This record gives sequence, C-alpha cells and structure tokens, in this order.
Amino acid sequence: LLQNTAEGTLAKDDYRTVQLLGLILELLSFCVEHHTFHIRTCIINKDLLRCILVLMKSSHTFLVLCALRFMRKIIALKDDFYNRYIIKGNLFAPVIDAFIRNNGRYNLLDSAILEMFEFIKLEDIKTLMSHVVENYGKVLDEVDYVQTFKGLRIRYNQHQDK
Repeated sequence: LLQNTAEGTLAKDDYRTVQLLGLILELLSFCVEHHTFHIRTCIINKDLLRCILVLMKSSHTFLVLCALRFMRKIIALKDDFYNRYIIKGNLFAPVIDAFIRNNGRYNLLDSAILEMFEFIKLEDIKTLMSHVVENYGKVLDEVDYVQTFKGLRIRYNQHQDK
C-alpha cells in the first residue's frame, strides 16, 4: 500500500494489485473498528489515510469505494485525534475531487460520498462540518440535485449564530 501510493499517485492500477489493495483496506478497516488505540497511532504516524485516499484516483470503482469506506469508518469513530488529522492534512480534498469527477452520475460512489457528508451533518461533527463548508463550500454549493450540502451549510450557519 505505502509503496504503491508513495508519490501521491497510484503506481500500479492493474486488476491483481487493486484486488490486493482492496483486501489490505478490509483488514485495516477491521483494525480501525476493533483495535482503535493501536491502529490510530499507526495511521497518524505513517500518514496512512493520505496514502489510502490516493486510491480514490483509481479507475477501479470498487477500490475507490474501499478507500472511501475506510475514511467513513474513521469518521464514524468521532475521535478528535482523527478529526484534527483529517483537517490538518486536508484529507477531504481527494473525496471532493472524486465526487466532482463522478459528475453527478447516480451510482454507488455518488451515494457513498453523499452518505458520508450526511453522516457528518446528522451526527453534528462540528469540526469536520466547519472544515468542509469553509474549504469546499463554493464547490459544493453548486451541487443542487441533492439537499445534503445545503443542509450541511444550514447546520454550519446555525453553529456560527450561537
């Protein structure tokens, strides 16, 4: 994983490598769920989430979804260390890029990305919500076929008014 994403680009995108990376992500996802403390230090120290999000550039949709699922599991923990790590590393950028590249097509990738932002809104994760709206608000405001980002901005504005 680290070797294949070292340059910030995907070194190999053949089917066999992608299958192997998918299995590695499944194992890492399991570790995030069941060994939270130990895997957290590893992910943050090795900047592992950034390497995983490089996989969002893959031409294989199932690998893109695996990378997104991994990030979603991290966000679901609502851990302040992870949230600060995501914000400091600007790690929503690859997700937003994949969303824009998807170009509003109604498919699993689009739904998964929208669900992640909906989760951030519904669970009221203020730090991530603020980061998304402040850094990607202009881009996301143009998305009008769903109410997710409008709702995110409304919730953000409510917190600003308090």
